[in-house]
Amino acid sequence: MKGVVRVCLLALAIVAVAANSEANKKHKKHSPPVWADIYTVKFDFKIPYVSEYQKDPVVNKFEVWQDTKNGFQRVVKDGLETILCLVDADAKYTIYPAKDEYNCMKTELGSGPSGPTRRLQSVAAPGAQLRVEENDEDEAESAPASVEKKKKISEVLTFVMPDLTEKRWVYQGRQSMEGLPKDTEMYEYDLKNGDMKQTYRMYVSADGTPLRLWQLGTNLYTGGHKDVYISDFYDYAPQKKAFDESVFAVPEWGNCPKNDAPPESAHTDAHGPVDAISRAVRRMTPATHYGDAHYDAFVHRHGRRHRHSAEYESRRAEFHSNRARIEAHNEAVSRGESRHTHTLGVNRFADWTSEEYEAMVRPPGRQRANVAEDPAVGRHRAALGNGMVPAQLSWKGTDADSPVKDQGACGSCWTFSTVGAIEAAYYRQKGRQQLFSEQNLVDCNWVKTNKGCYGGQQIDAFHFIFDENKGLATEEDYPYRAVNDFCKADSVPKVPFTGRMVLVEGGEEPLKEALASKGPMTVSVDAGDDTFR
Repeated sequence: MKGVVRVCLLALAIVAVAANSEANKKHKKHSPPVWADIYTVKFDFKIPYVSEYQKDPVVNKFEVWQDTKNGFQRVVKDGLETILCLVDADAKYTIYPAKDEYNCMKTELGSGPSGPTRRLQSVAAPGAQLRVEENDEDEAESAPASVEKKKKISEVLTFVMPDLTEKRWVYQGRQSMEGLPKDTEMYEYDLKNGDMKQTYRMYVSADGTPLRLWQLGTNLYTGGHKDVYISDFYDYAPQKKAFDESVFAVPEWGNCPKNDAPPESAHTDAHGPVDAISRAVRRMTPATHYGDAHYDAFVHRHGRRHRHSAEYESRRAEFHSNRARIEAHNEAVSRGESRHTHTLGVNRFADWTSEEYEAMVRPPGRQRANVAEDPAVGRHRAALGNGMVPAQLSWKGTDADSPVKDQGACGSCWTFSTVGAIEAAYYRQKGRQQLFSEQNLVDCNWVKTNKGCYGGQQIDAFHFIFDENKGLATEEDYPYRAVNDFCKADSVPKVPFTGRMVLVEGGEEPLKEALASKGPMTVSVDAGDDTFR
């Protein structure tokens, strides 16, 4: 009987191996869907976590008109924000509500998180500019001209759906997923970035219609923090002929710069203009130029793009210069020979010049509020005497500690920092927790420093709450939507606030005393020192 069992087990093993082999062959033979050159599609972008602390979920509705063949794209978010990409004009127009009117930002195509734009390099010190050529004549074409042209066009358009013909997307067969048809087919992309594992899954129907993009990782649309993001696609419609030119016309109501106006610099930092939906997916595609193991590893991790080999060499040299400076700094700290106690590490700015970084975080025309010189800002006076400040203190877990929120695909961190301090102050005064509205600030607090989803500063947000608006709406009455919208302050009730901002000066000890006597506060860090880069 033992021999029979062994034979049976062997037979089962052979059958299993054969089945797996057939499945693998089937997967290898499977042809992924190819999106049409010209199409329209709609999708709902969701962040499930927000529903844990907010009654109304964040669901952004997108409509897309895409013409990869001729280099045109129009993306509309919630019927409010519009992105127009015009390849021949090398221009991207981002039109968005700004309190009670439309604003428009014109940027060059290709501006985004992968590296300094040509415009950004031009505003840096001339001596620090890296050589950038318009034509990459030293690169040989590896594909037919028509295919190469389509690929280049798709790379500069706003990301909508992943290209499943790329090798990184692996066919996983038919998968069941709640809310999708039974015959759904799934493609998966696994990425390990250091200790962080990220997984992306694209679901399509049996006939190749896009259904859902599920993300557990960095947001492919904006490059935002790791989270679960879901895009449900519908009304996908390939087009047999090009769209009418009016679809991609720059609207007069958008208050956009004239066609011959130069583009602004654009980047993803919260202190300046950013693309509403960046092309972060490009950071994960293979680089063309290589040759230096250390720099190539950096390029792969951060998705740097080089227009030609000369720029590769220039950036490589800058990378090693900054890397040597980082190592020297850390060595001095370890030997106790530095006034600093912190260490540095290589990040995505390691192949930027100091002038380029400065031009990004402090772009021309961008004003910064000086808290210390603001006459409306008071100075904190200690309420606890020496020896009364506890050695340890944490507000975590109390009602002064608001739930962790999610800003989504919107550069509104300044509103969350401001509202967090307001919520803590409200608890200290009233003895109960109340969540307030970040969206109220995003929509209504448009001043020289504060630009909704494109960044801002807390000091002018407090001025808005105390001086202009005389209060703030609750989260329930004015829920967060992660999009620039028109101000609704006049039609939404608000909780009145009186008070003022108080600046804590003098170092760590006064800060500890203020935390104990006044409660949680909003904090900004001066990142002007080059060691912050």
